[in-house]
Amino acid sequence: MRNLKKFTFIDFDLPEVLTVASYYLMKSFPDKKFLLYGEDSYSPSRHRDYDFILMPSWEIAHVGQLTVDLFINKNSLGEMNEGAARNYVDRIAQSTKYFFHMNHDLVPNTFADGQKGLLGHQYPVPMDKFKLLLRGPDWGNLLAESSWDFNMDIFTYLYERKSP
Repeated sequence: MRNLKKFTFIDFDLPEVLTVASYYLMKSFPDKKFLLYGEDSYSPSRHRDYDFILMPSWEIAHVGQLTVDLFINKNSLGEMNEGAARNYVDRIAQSTKYFFHMNHDLVPNTFADGQKGLLGHQYPVPMDKFKLLLRGPDWGNLLAESSWDFNMDIFTYLYERKSP
């Protein structure tokens, strides 16, 4: 972020996580412009006005159509119930040119009510609109404690929006 001239980092996350992230990022990048929830309304038109936009998860509903170049999800879609994960993927698919995610692909999370989260290959990415460019094990998680962990189930996916 220090060297990028035209770049906006948008984070949709839990409010508690955003509190810590905003503190860290504002201390690390005091010269950058931030939009925090409650300071002003969020809309895609604000992307060009700020370097960092930190919004609670429900604000993803306002992300808009094709307003993001790259959407990254790391390990959180599988921590959501199926309905929430489907909603997120739907919003992501509407908004982005590229979608990268790193999530469980073999063993789903099981929640207190007995329901299970979706696995990476189960996310409803609309394949009529996207093509899969990459699927493979996360190399950082594959190598654990100086040995190969072949039971590791974190996989990375990269999708690209198809040309109209």
